[in-house]
Amino acid sequence: MLDAIRAALYPLPETYAGASALPNDCGVRTRILTADGASRRIAMHAAWAAARKMITGVQPKPRRK
Repeated sequence: MLDAIRAALYPLPETYAGASALPNDCGVRTRILTADGASRRIAMHAAWAAARKMITGVQPKPRRK
């Protein structure tokens, strides 16, 4: 999951992000720094979608607003 989240965050523009494993491999922690709120929302969604795909095996579908 760590590699999937890192791969999802790496190509995002205007985003400085990283992911690391928690002690004893009990989870993953992400840190995201962006220029604005819209970039932060995109980065958080990308990290969440990568984690969800690793857990369920299915890419989340886009939601309508």
